[in-house]
Amino acid sequence: MKKNQTMKKFLFLLLAVLSVSLNDCYSSALHAGTVSLPKGNSGVMAFEIESNEISLSGGNPVSPMVINQFDSVFFDLFQAVINGNTVEFPVYLRSDDVINSLDFALKYDHTQLEYDTLINLTGYIDHLSFYNTNDSTVRLTSYSFTQPYSNDTPLFIIRFTVLAGFTCSNDFNSVSALLNGDLSSHKFEECLFNSIQDDVFSNLSIYPNPVNSFLVVDSPVDAVIDVVDIHGKVVMHQTSVYFGQPLNLDTGKLESGVYFIKMTSGTTAVARKFVVSK
Repeated sequence: MKKNQTMKKFLFLLLAVLSVSLNDCYSSALHAGTVSLPKGNSGVMAFEIESNEISLSGGNPVSPMVINQFDSVFFDLFQAVINGNTVEFPVYLRSDDVINSLDFALKYDHTQLEYDTLINLTGYIDHLSFYNTNDSTVRLTSYSFTQPYSNDTPLFIIRFTVLAGFTCSNDFNSVSALLNGDLSSHKFEECLFNSIQDDVFSNLSIYPNPVNSFLVVDSPVDAVIDVVDIHGKVVMHQTSVYFGQPLNLDTGKLESGVYFIKMTSGTTAVARKFVVSK
């Protein structure tokens, strides 16, 4: 099994160095393709990937993949820390297996975001991360987990500069994730805004939540409100709320679902989530 993981990790690293899209290459390999790797000056060793098994050309299949729908990599935008025009969000795992390595590659909307850095929050994961300008992709590969980890524990933080608008899951595309060298599922947790969390709004109150018809917004300062759906679309524009005068915000025309209320006062802004339930 360890040899199997080592071979697949070498394949991933080679594709990254060659600036080839991880998603395209690995997907094509999974559809019974063959990827050739150099073997010194003596020729080529081919890896054939068919029916969730890996074998050396002319050899017998080795151990089957164990990564499945219960193993996933999460990019948690809802837990993002926002400061000025920078946003950073954690990456963590959920798995029912013993995970020894994590790899991922992602592209993003360059009109909305600019990559800054990737931070390792652990002391037990050896990793390499970089942004490849040739294919505009952020990549991370880890060599080993030297101690057990816990599900939902942040392992890495990815930091971006926000160029415009909100930071939502649709700002990211062509994402690939691997656990133990095998393709796994991945998920982005909800969207946030390009906003500054500040003590100015520490006493902000919105209720009831969930809401059916009217959402009461009791603001500690005069502010302007926008309501945004989970895809980042503004569904209510520029509604004013004043200190000492709670606002009854009519949500009757909104479909059931998750929304965010963005409040702006001067140069300070804050976002709060609420749910419409009918």
